Amino acid sequence: DAIRLLESGDAFQSLKSSYDRIHLTAGQQLPAQKKFDLNRANFRKDITRRMASAVVKKAHDCNIVFIENLSFRDDEKNYLLKLFSCKTLMKFIEEALNEKNIHLVEVDKDGTSRIDPLTGLPGYRPKYDKSKLYVERNGEIVYIDSDLAASVNIMLRGIGHSVCPYRVH
Repeated sequence: DAIRLLESGDAFQSLKSSYDRIHLTAGQQLPAQKKFDLNRANFRKDITRRMASAVVKKAHDCNIVFIENLSFRDDEKNYLLKLFSCKTLMKFIEEALNEKNIHLVEVDKDGTSRIDPLTGLPGYRPKYDKSKLYVERNGEIVYIDSDLAASVNIMLRGIGHSVCPYRVH
């Protein structure tokens, strides 16, 4: 809900700016305004802290948390990455976990949601429904949840450090 509220605020500001520009005459400019909205920045920081707190609540009985490192992702369509910086999210999550003495292990992102965790073979994710991953098991084509496959692959890569290098913070 908070993410939708942020998006709505951004859309409102965009519409307001467009409306203000419509009424300008030729050669006229909008009056200078501050570029940084402190309320929005504080709201974004609050949401980031809440996300980190949610991770800590889920990991309250764990010693270690595996997380996919998305900081080098170029995907402009990723919903969270449009609103939040990966480095900032990771920093807040790491700080929250450190307070509870829980270690964070970053895992490389390559293909975690496109690989069948059971067979280790790549599957097929259709563009119209990215939540499904079609894989071949026992000679049959079946589909599994791609987010579930990604979470299992992240765990497997984190545990098997020889598969993918990681660092403990």
